[in-house]
Amino acid sequence: MTETERIRAALRISHTDADEEITQTIAAAKADMEAVGILQQPEMDPLVMFCVELFCKSAFDFGGDKDWYQKRYRMLRDNMATMQKYQEGGVSGV
Repeated sequence: MTETERIRAALRISHTDADEEITQTIAAAKADMEAVGILQQPEMDPLVMFCVELFCKSAFDFGGDKDWYQKRYRMLRDNMATMQKYQEGGVSGV
């Protein structure tokens, strides 16, 4: 499953009409994460995947809860930014 397909499923979108916007939103999430120091973003890392999902749910106002998802995204993003694992030259593992 591609990243776009996974986010489309998380957003409960059954068509591919929004795939370009989803792909752009994923890129924006990763750029935002990089801007705060999350330089290592392994695609299958569960925290990276969840952080991107929260960003996308906020951007698409999923369930009318944009602010809720945005707050959780920022909390997770900011916590991840303090973890050596996600910094340049980060270590694998925890």
